[in-house]
Amino acid sequence: MVTNRDGQTVSQALNEHTVVKKMSGRRPSVTEEQEDELVRRYLTTGESLADVAAALGITRSTARRAIARARARLQDVLALSFIGGAK
Repeated sequence: MVTNRDGQTVSQALNEHTVVKKMSGRRPSVTEEQEDELVRRYLTTGESLADVAAALGITRSTARRAIARARARLQDVLALSFIGGAK
């Protein structure tokens, strides 16, 4: 059995420092893989959002929300890179 300096086992130490997030609410209607595929196809192929959503088996409104989340993430990344690059 592997222990640290305090005499705790490795699993005990990991359990103390690991935060387990429990999912609450509804299960997401689109998986991360579907969302990635949706954004890639919508932005690179020129297909309409309705066509891409239908091909992935999701509704147009779900696709619009996924695109909005992707745009928000991109804005966050760009803002952080701009702030980080100003040093």
